[in-house]
Amino acid sequence: MIRNSKKPFIFVGGGAVLSGASDELKVLAHKIQAPVADSLMGKGAFDGTDELYTGMVGMHGTKTSNFGISECDLLIVAGARFSDRVTGNASKFAKNAKILQIDVDPAEINKNIHTSASIIGDLKVVLRKLNA
Repeated sequence: MIRNSKKPFIFVGGGAVLSGASDELKVLAHKIQAPVADSLMGKGAFDGTDELYTGMVGMHGTKTSNFGISECDLLIVAGARFSDRVTGNASKFAKNAKILQIDVDPAEINKNIHTSASIIGDLKVVLRKLNA
């Protein structure tokens, strides 16, 4: 999915903070040249001064981040759940994108938003393998 994507976008949540996956997120984002947005709980997992950072997503997010999610063809969800403050109307959330969700908690997969694919595991470990 990542190789075939022309407009990937990364959405980072609190799981990235808990996992300590900052370095791995940076490697992935720069390797695939994907913009990165975060949730409130994901703040600090990705460097807010990085050129690929677009700000928060959702009702308290930036226009750039929300537009990026609307226009991407692949949304990589890294340690984030899909709260209603992020998704708004779930039927319209990332409607043009395939969604790849990476999360340690299998209960979060397909809970609020249907995903195209998922990986269950510690984000830091998963991203290390993915980046390799």
